Amino acid sequence: MKSSRLPAILLTFALLCVIALGPQAALADTDPKFVGSWYAISFVLNGKEWYPETWDRDLVVTLSSDGRFSWGGKFYDNFTGTWSALNGTELQLLVDNEDGTPGSEEDAVRLSLNQDGCLVYVEENGPTIIFADHVPNRAVRPEVIRGENVYQFSGSWVLTHIFVADMFVTTEQFAAIDGTKISFSLVLDGLDAYVSFRAGAAPDVSQQFKMKYDNGTLVQAQTSGGNSLRKLSLTDNGMLLAEFCPAGSGQEPLMLYFEKAE
Repeated sequence: MKSSRLPAILLTFALLCVIALGPQAALADTDPKFVGSWYAISFVLNGKEWYPETWDRDLVVTLSSDGRFSWGGKFYDNFTGTWSALNGTELQLLVDNEDGTPGSEEDAVRLSLNQDGCLVYVEENGPTIIFADHVPNRAVRPEVIRGENVYQFSGSWVLTHIFVADMFVTTEQFAAIDGTKISFSLVLDGLDAYVSFRAGAAPDVSQQFKMKYDNGTLVQAQTSGGNSLRKLSLTDNGMLLAEFCPAGSGQEPLMLYFEKAE
């Protein structure tokens, strides 16, 4: 079976981690209570929990009544094969070989039914995934809108969300995934932007940026060494999107979402 690719998040927000499922073979004995689509609702790897409601697409296992299954979506290639119920609480999945022939039963993928009615998959030296028979709630990334004037941006803003690796996560979720806590305060006074930024145990970095109004957004008036506050945009749910580049982080900005301070 081909390996899948799991984008894990480091401070630079780019890392790939390989997850492998071995080749497998053919089965029978389906149980009607397992038939249907099962969606990943919890994903734990190396002690860090991923949040499917923030993913751009689902990870789904579909079990058909004819004994066939499909597995695919976020982090995985698409796999197919046969499945059977070993008893009332365990399933066995045999993944087809690349040539379409059944794989070996000794390499079968096992899922077990927990007390909450969810299917649990535990991969050796890999993730633990919990599948439920419903679609997880989806976190919607706000849409950028045009600011009518500079004064709509003014005030104090509090960082609440980060968009990274195709996921729209809260700062708490990001800290749980990456292990890095980010704090960022942003105050806008006309065309002056005052920021205080810290990642993990690093010291606070405070900086003032001169901005200019440009077709509904604020953009940095001039670039210099160090951090860069490339653009500030308003969103359709009242948030503020800041495209911020910490010094030495490369060219891709962090997409940081702020809510207006009370």
